[in-house]
Parts: sequence; C-alpha cells; structure tokens
Amino acid sequence: MVHERASGDKLQRLMVGIMPTSGGNRAALTAKAWRDASRGRTFDTSRPAEYRSHMAQFIGILTKADNIPIVFMLVLVLFFTWVGFKQALRNDRLIEQGREEEILREMQR
Repeated sequence: MVHERASGDKLQRLMVGIMPTSGGNRAALTAKAWRDASRGRTFDTSRPAEYRSHMAQFIGILTKADNIPIVFMLVLVLFFTWVGFKQALRNDRLIEQGREEEILREMQR
C-alpha cells in the first residue's frame, strides 16, 4: 500500500506493508523502516552493535542447534542438484555425438 500526503509543495509517499503477526504493530514498524531507508539510514543506531552486522546475525541464525540439520540438508540438495546437472550436460553431449547407447550403459553401472 502506498499512502500519499501533501506537505507544502512536496508530495510525500509512505509505503506500508501489513503482515499478520501475533502482536505489535507490524505496519508501523514496516513504515518506519521505509521512512528510514528513504532518508539514507540502513539500521537503527539505538540497537546493540551485534545487530548492526547483518552477516553476523545471519550466521548466528544458521548455527543455532535447530537449524544445523536444515543447513546440512540444503548443502545436500545443492550437491545433488549439481550432480544432476553435470550428468544431464554429459548426456546431452553424448546425444549430440550420436552415442545414445552409452547413456544407458552409464546409468546401469
């Protein structure tokens, strides 16, 4: 949603995202974030220094005990996706060279 308000000769826009939450005024928090971003501020200076580094916060979330298996599964998914694409490209090259029978032999090994 975009709210427009005329202030003097300038037109100000405030973008508000409303998300359902179990408490607090999420719309007001989102509006404040948009307002701060439009003024060139990227983080709230009243927060502790540990929250200023987005990467440190991201690593903190990843290394929590509940998230480690999920991260491990993500690594496995990426690995097997890479293996699948590698085999698909190899099979495409064999088909272009007219050696389709070798594809079946490779899969049966």
